[in-house]
Amino acid sequence: GHVLHKVRDPVCGMAILPDRAHSSIRYQDHQLYFCSASCESKFKAHPDRYLTEDASEHSHHHHHDHHEVSPDQIKQPHHQAEKENSEGVWTCPMHPEIRRSGPGSCPVCGMALEPLVATASTGPSDELHDMTRRFWLGLLLAFPVLVLEMGSHLFPDLRNTLPPQYN
Repeated sequence: GHVLHKVRDPVCGMAILPDRAHSSIRYQDHQLYFCSASCESKFKAHPDRYLTEDASEHSHHHHHDHHEVSPDQIKQPHHQAEKENSEGVWTCPMHPEIRRSGPGSCPVCGMALEPLVATASTGPSDELHDMTRRFWLGLLLAFPVLVLEMGSHLFPDLRNTLPPQYN
């Protein structure tokens, strides 16, 4: 069988299998693969922003075909993020190479994306609100169990006041 190696989207840096890529284009004797139409359109608008000088020079000095661009020839996402407005960039805590322009879930693991740079103007997130609600509900449901189990240990006289079926 033929073993496929992952390639990197030059825009967001996501590792993708060539046969699962949204699209691919030929650029300066390199085959580039994109995870989404958004990444492809960003690259087509400003290709020089996403490839390093080494990748451009490499394609000019050698006239043989390349099947894919190596990861060291692609500008890493953190360089790209410096050029963008970082307040609007969201990333996955487990996959920092994933960058999106708004909240959502990570395409690799499904975790909720977090803002790259937290600002003072951002209030509590929906995720924090949901987790806080779950905490208080869990505490409310656990309290009666705590009282039923530990009550007789904390208040020994309570055992004598309750009927035997409740002890």
